[in-house]
Amino acid sequence: MAEEIEKELADLRKIQKEVGKLESMRQDYILKKHENDMVKEEFDQLQDEESKVYKLIGPALISQSLSEAKNTVDKRLEFITKEITRLEKLKEDFLKKAEEKQTKIMQLQKSIAARGK
Repeated sequence: MAEEIEKELADLRKIQKEVGKLESMRQDYILKKHENDMVKEEFDQLQDEESKVYKLIGPALISQSLSEAKNTVDKRLEFITKEITRLEKLKEDFLKKAEEKQTKIMQLQKSIAARGK
């Protein structure tokens, strides 16, 4: 029984570690989303479609059309939003698994305590 509890505890630690990684990734995507939202707001303030927009590629700034830049940011925001949603769903699944493991561990501990009496 003790070995089974140890195995369940090890599984629970793995799940908790994975939840931590997912949360870290989600925070990174939230930061990227915020940055891209700010860029989108800046683009929305540009009135003239002929406004100069530059894209940093390596050490060089390359001219890009405003519509192309807006399109790129919109696609990036769409991708980031999907990733945040996917990570949140995955995190929920892992939290459910962790809860199930905790319940199983408590049941095993109660079973051992009942035998000890």
